[in-house]
Amino acid sequence: MRIAVIGVGYVGLTTGVCLANRGHDVLCVDSDVERVIALRSGHCPILEIGLEALMRRGLQFGRLSFDSSLSALETHSDLVFVAVGTPEGDGGEPDLTYVRQALRQVALMASPGSVVVVKSTVPPSALAVLEAEMQASACSKELAFAVNPEFLRQGMAVADTLHPERIVIGVADAEARNRLLELYAPFAVPIVVTDPVSAMTIKYVANCFLATKISFVNEVANLCERLGADVDAVTQGMGLDSRIGPKFLQAGIGFGGSCFPKDTVGLLHVARSVGYDFQVLASAVAVNDQQYKVVLDRLTERLGSLRGTTIAVLGLTFKGGTDDTRETRSFPIIRGLLSAGAEVRTYDASVVHARLPGDIAATARDSLESCIADADGVVIANDATEWAGVEWRSIARAMRGTLVIDGRNTLDADLVLEAGLEYWGVGRTRVGRPSAKAFSKVEPEL
Repeated sequence: MRIAVIGVGYVGLTTGVCLANRGHDVLCVDSDVERVIALRSGHCPILEIGLEALMRRGLQFGRLSFDSSLSALETHSDLVFVAVGTPEGDGGEPDLTYVRQALRQVALMASPGSVVVVKSTVPPSALAVLEAEMQASACSKELAFAVNPEFLRQGMAVADTLHPERIVIGVADAEARNRLLELYAPFAVPIVVTDPVSAMTIKYVANCFLATKISFVNEVANLCERLGADVDAVTQGMGLDSRIGPKFLQAGIGFGGSCFPKDTVGLLHVARSVGYDFQVLASAVAVNDQQYKVVLDRLTERLGSLRGTTIAVLGLTFKGGTDDTRETRSFPIIRGLLSAGAEVRTYDASVVHARLPGDIAATARDSLESCIADADGVVIANDATEWAGVEWRSIARAMRGTLVIDGRNTLDADLVLEAGLEYWGVGRTRVGRPSAKAFSKVEPEL
């Protein structure tokens, strides 16, 4: 098929590159001219395992192209995927400005019979209006409207696109349905075909359920602290129940990223707009907003006043395997420490310092060594694999203090303790090597 993808952000670029890898002729369009030039040269603007290599392969074989203009859209409109951003607007509802602009421009430029597929996450209640606006811009041109939400984990987006667990299609037009089913037939996974509103609701409630599960287990960890129970043993016992399962039971400092925070607040706004008080979800959001404070509380409990202390925070991205700092839990920790009068140093090799907010960039160091030198405490703020390979005896010699706060429960506590350091993990009251797991840990974010 000849396919166009509008928007080459995280979702759009991954979608376009992977569909080109599947043998389709894909045109990716973005209004950012500099980004398009970089993409044409084979430079991937985001950190995502395997994406740049697949992108260069698509360019090499001529199946993938990039443009800043929609002028070529007419020749690539068997399917047109709209994957532009929907940032959080005032009151929590997604800002649909870019989606509206994209649909209007696509309606003007696409050839008759095109299927326009919304991949951006938009409120289910807005779909009818968006389709009506698109059809009005198309005039007498016949265009079909569909929804195909993404379910990608950052750091695993290529694998999730090429090997999804399921595909969800929301469509009313029979020809559009057939075209999308043809596109996805080789994937050999369950395909849910429903109406557009139900399809987009699936996207929202799936993310919100996982976010709620994370907040629940963080509440469990906080309870374990007070009971003297060990959260690793508790979650192992929970996860072995097939009705619960082991995934997303990793206690820590809360969820972040581009999806969960925005989608939870977005669905709360949708619920309020139809007169429903979604109490469980509201509680999950409230828990997450406060969970980072367990780090500040433990530092204060152990060190007393934080004024004049030096704290090293390792990890600025919201999770390992990505360069994305959106809604990362490390930022409120850092700002809380600064407000308390501490000197804060941070380190994360995955981020570009120039892209950080000014107050965070001022704390950034270029090496682990310069970050932890003479530190009174070290905070692990994400689950990057890099921290598992740290030589803790060297860290102990370089630090002034001894406290290590494991905000993601990813460290082997015994290695930290053997280095003569003090270890604290979220809900890990039984300090030492975690119980042997009967299942593998998974990423806490899609």
